[in-house]
Amino acid sequence: MHWEGTDEKLEARASALQGLETLEPDPNKRLKYADFVDNYAQLDDNEQELFRQRYPEEEAIMTGIVSRSRQEGRQEGLQEGRQEGRQEGRQEGRQEGRLEGEAKMLARMLERRFGPLNEQQLERIRSADEQTLWAWSDRVFQADSVDEVLDSQS
Repeated sequence: MHWEGTDEKLEARASALQGLETLEPDPNKRLKYADFVDNYAQLDDNEQELFRQRYPEEEAIMTGIVSRSRQEGRQEGLQEGRQEGRQEGRQEGRQEGRLEGEAKMLARMLERRFGPLNEQQLERIRSADEQTLWAWSDRVFQADSVDEVLDSQS
């Protein structure tokens, strides 16, 4: 999902956690929904810190959900730890896949507009972060060349 900004993403996560605390009595379901909320929001480290600062009550809800769930038994805790590791791996894989897809889409748009790309241009696109890919995508239709789109000075 593309968010308009960090504030929107943080607010959405906070609202979801508030609703989860209010509406779901089953601790196992709370944990699953909390994982879903985190996968949906996909906060980076800076956003995580901002969330903790701006929404301490909601952060406490999330911490409480995870803590209560882990207290239900050591065995379940071990399983959850494994699940969290797998979940984290899946989340990283999804992020990498999404980034790869965005890079492919940008390359396709540039090729359709300006013709074949050289290997250096393709490598810059493949190695770019998400924010850079979005910035370049915004320039595709105003630029007169591939180099103008990929120029970091614009």
